[in-house]
Amino acid sequence: MENPANSMDLDDAYYVQLIHRLCMSGRYREALEFVQYTVSIGHPPNVPACTRLIQGLCRTKQVDKAIRVIKLLLAHGLRPHPSASSAMIEGLCKTHQLELAVNMAEDASSLGFPLESVTYDTVIRTLCDNDQIDEALQVLNQLLEKNICPEPLTYKILIEKACDGSGVDKAMEILHLVLAEGHVPDHFVYNFIIERLCKEERFEEADQFLKNKPELDSYSYCILLGSYCDLQRWEDAAGVILEMTQSGLDLDSLTCNTVIKSFCNVGLLSHSILVLEEMIARDIPTNTKTYDLLIRALYREGRIDMALELLDCLFSKDPIFIRKSYNSLISFLSKTGKIEQALEIILRPRREGTCSPDVSSYNTVITALCTAWNMEMAVELMDAMTREGLAPDVDTYNNLMKGFCRDGRLKDAMRLIKEMEYGKCKPIIGNYNSLIIALCKLHDIDMAIDILADMVNKGFKPNETIYMAIIKCIAQSGDRDLAKNLLYELVVRDAVSPGTPKWLAYLFCSPGKRNRR
Repeated sequence: MENPANSMDLDDAYYVQLIHRLCMSGRYREALEFVQYTVSIGHPPNVPACTRLIQGLCRTKQVDKAIRVIKLLLAHGLRPHPSASSAMIEGLCKTHQLELAVNMAEDASSLGFPLESVTYDTVIRTLCDNDQIDEALQVLNQLLEKNICPEPLTYKILIEKACDGSGVDKAMEILHLVLAEGHVPDHFVYNFIIERLCKEERFEEADQFLKNKPELDSYSYCILLGSYCDLQRWEDAAGVILEMTQSGLDLDSLTCNTVIKSFCNVGLLSHSILVLEEMIARDIPTNTKTYDLLIRALYREGRIDMALELLDCLFSKDPIFIRKSYNSLISFLSKTGKIEQALEIILRPRREGTCSPDVSSYNTVITALCTAWNMEMAVELMDAMTREGLAPDVDTYNNLMKGFCRDGRLKDAMRLIKEMEYGKCKPIIGNYNSLIIALCKLHDIDMAIDILADMVNKGFKPNETIYMAIIKCIAQSGDRDLAKNLLYELVVRDAVSPGTPKWLAYLFCSPGKRNRR
């Protein structure tokens, strides 16, 4: 085929369009050959087209070829676009050619091509990932000398890595270096250093560092506050709160929750409740965490009645959050094996203006009962739920269905399916799947096929698991030829994966395998 460059004078538009099309279709080798050929016949490389090619080559880890394109541009006195230079160095980082990437970043100006700041970020992060902190610092110095400000995440990664490898003093040294050049990292960097200082119990330094932070926020104070509280240094904790308010910051949910959590952890529940009352008196917003901390602390001490009393008292003030805390308590009891206590809470008489269970509350306990093989109580609880005017949802039926199928109570499972079909909560494919698989395990192939047909008639598409359960059941009943033929038909229709026949033949149709009824 005749090369286009032989048959016509190349203009930039044609050149760019051709390279773009080749790159779009992933034909980077042909695009490179075209660029090299046009250069050999005297046509200079086109910067936009070569930029597109360099980016594609680097993206596919063909960095050596991208460097050849860069050299072609430089040989013709052309400056690569910053995005091309950046793509090349980022490609070197991805292919773990870090030394070459660093050298190119250092010599960028002398080579005649500029770099984007994001490229330096990539080099620094890659060096940090390889624990080459000193080399990363050298690249950072280059940025600062060029008055380029790295991304906040780059500062964070570098300081975290330096802290892990050389301690918090090294991290602070890097921060001071950045500040000296007039750059101010975001508050995440400051908070990270404050947190590390507190972990080393260098509280005076943390306090001084906090005061030097450009913008004060409650989160920074809470790091120091929480550390003092964990050590039960209550006077120091009070000093932090005083200092925080004197700096112009108001007490907020985060601060109060920090104190409540600390009091709860050491068993000072009365103090926690006083803090909550103060929050309400001062109109400081409460949230789910506030109540969860108190409710769980009360439960750990066995004071369930007091926990419920607290929920009831607060319900009118904050029904949404209290409802979440109520359900959190139910979930906590159910998942820790305290199902009887969860039942007592759910079944207690309702009183107007108090917290009462919703569908989610009932479902949590029903799930726990089904898991504990107490299906009778699970059904009774669903009936109680219905009497309270709450309609069972898909989760309610699904949990009961799985429990019945597991126990082999297929009549009860089918009754639930019918109840759903005639009710507002229609069956989902998972309900049919559970029932069919259970029928197959009991070798009731006729009923399984009837349910499958009913399922398809209602618009559900069976999955491979269902088909394989039925085929397995047929094979185990002794009719292996029918099982093989059915499997073949399903493979032809792409209903099951091609790898399935070998597996099934090995499992059910190998010589010497006995029929099972």
